[in-house]
Formats: sequence, structure tokens, C-alpha cells
Amino acid sequence: MTRAARGALVVGGLVVGLGLIAWLVSGGDAETVSDAVPSHALHELAWPEEGPERLLDAALEPSGPPLEEVAQQLAGAEGVVCTVEPSVDGGTARLTLDADIAGDWLAVAAARAHVLVLSEIPAEGSGTLRVEGFAPEPIRWQAARDGAGSCTPDPLVLRPAEAGVVGTVGGADGPSGSFGLTACGQAATVDAEGGFFAAAVPGEPCEVVLRRHYGVWEFVERVEVVPRMGRDEVLELELPPFEAVLPLVVEDGRVGAVWDEGQDWAGAVVHTVDGEAVPADADGFHLATGGRAGTVAEVELELDGERQLVEVPRKALTFEDWLVR
Repeated sequence: MTRAARGALVVGGLVVGLGLIAWLVSGGDAETVSDAVPSHALHELAWPEEGPERLLDAALEPSGPPLEEVAQQLAGAEGVVCTVEPSVDGGTARLTLDADIAGDWLAVAAARAHVLVLSEIPAEGSGTLRVEGFAPEPIRWQAARDGAGSCTPDPLVLRPAEAGVVGTVGGADGPSGSFGLTACGQAATVDAEGGFFAAAVPGEPCEVVLRRHYGVWEFVERVEVVPRMGRDEVLELELPPFEAVLPLVVEDGRVGAVWDEGQDWAGAVVHTVDGEAVPADADGFHLATGGRAGTVAEVELELDGERQLVEVPRKALTFEDWLVR
């Protein structure tokens, strides 16, 4: 996979976050903002499930709605539409607000063609914009209310990344295919072969984080690298190759909760799983022993000073299970 190909990646299912989804859903359908008869037909906007870039991509299609109209809809009442150079053909964007800005702002950013949309931001402020494939750039905005705002500089000139992190995620197409990947403070796009690229600032630490929720616990792998000018850091990450876990919440080697009604193992010490000893400080990850949902693992527990061997069926617990519990 070449650098050029990576830079042109179209944004995938990145895990954008629950706050972004709530923002998109609250936007509703597009509305006519003037009583005047428009020179073109107004398009109803179907808010995307995987990020605002999908709407901007649709506007670039020959039969799509006008790009400017879509951008204003995405900016909303607390946003601004700006201009970027050169044209952005794919990837994700992220806005990090400066530390002196007060308030709890989502700070959503999206860029396509020469259009940059900033939303859920204060009326005036500054921050750092990171567009996939380009170097981070400082940006300011003012009067970002009801479509009357502007950015400084305008246009914002994006420079190609001088350093980056390139790698692969093994198991991305398997049962653990639902995952999130961030690199250098930004959501990273993964291609069909599991490859990814993230722009970085030469000489500055870049943290790469791979996450996958299994309901009762979360698999997390963190790697920190320091890319150098003109030299990409190369990483190989791997998702666990299983789809089900033991329905136990385990912390420091003891059972904290069970996802099976009628089983009272709270406080029990976990000694072995299928005959294999577990660490004294075992957590949920150590008990995710693989296998498919419905298969049974033999777990040796010690409760009230007595050891017992119990059969525990593996379950493919969902994120909703984790929330409900």
C-alpha cells in the first residue's frame, strides 16, 4: 500500500463516538432557510451513521445535493464553513480546541474538496486541525453562529505530512472486525487489507490505540512511537481471534459479576480455565480463552475456602450487555 493510496483512503467505520452520533441524530432533516424560491431543488439530507464525511461525499456525486448546502446543514447553528487548499479527497478530520477554551464542546470537523466544516464549537476560538494525510495546522474562527462565521487563515493551506505511522491490523476481517483505531490523536482509516496510515509531527510522540469491546470488557493495545522526518514508523497490531468470552467480570483475580442468572460466584477466586492457570491478578482479558459462543469452559473457582470445578458457557456479549450491567 503506497503513501498516495493511504492518503486517499475514504473514511470507514471508525469508531467516531457516541457524542458525535447524538449530534448527527439531533440535526434532523434539512429545512428551507428562506421563503424565497430557490434556483435549485432542495434536497432532504439523510444524516449518516458513520460520520459527516458521508454526506459530503454524497454531495460530490454528479446527482448529489449542492456541496455548500450540505456543508451549512452540517455546520448548524454553532458552526462555521471554511475553505481549505489543496482539495481533500478522503480520510477523516479532527479539531482539537486550545486548552484555554472553556466549556464542554464536541468540536466536530469534516473536510471534502475545498470545504471544511467545523461544528459544535464556541462562537470564537482556536485549535489544531488534523486532516488525515496532512500535517497538523493551527486555525482560528470567529462569529461562528447561524452561518455568519469565518476562519483564519482563509483559505487554510494544508501541508503534506512530513512524518507518519504506517501499519496493519491483523484480524480486522474476522469475528473481531468491529473495532476502533486512533493514531496521533486522530481516528485512522483501515483499508480492506487492514492497512492504515496516520500523519504525525516529526519528533513528537504519537500514541496508537487499538480497541475492541467484548461487552463485559474492552481489549486495548497502546503503542507509542516517535516518527522522524521522512521516516515512517511501521507497526503490526493484532486483534484477538475470538468472538466470545466467559460471561464473568473479573478484577484482580476475583469474580465481580456474572452474566448468568442464578449463579452466585461473586468474590470467588479464579484459579484455572480449561486446566490452564490464570495470573493472580487476572482480568476479563485473561479469561477470554477463545472459542465460539455456546462452547463450554471448565473453570476452577475458590469460594469461602472451597474449590469447585464449574462449567461456564462462552457468550458473545454485546456492547448493550455491558451498558445494561
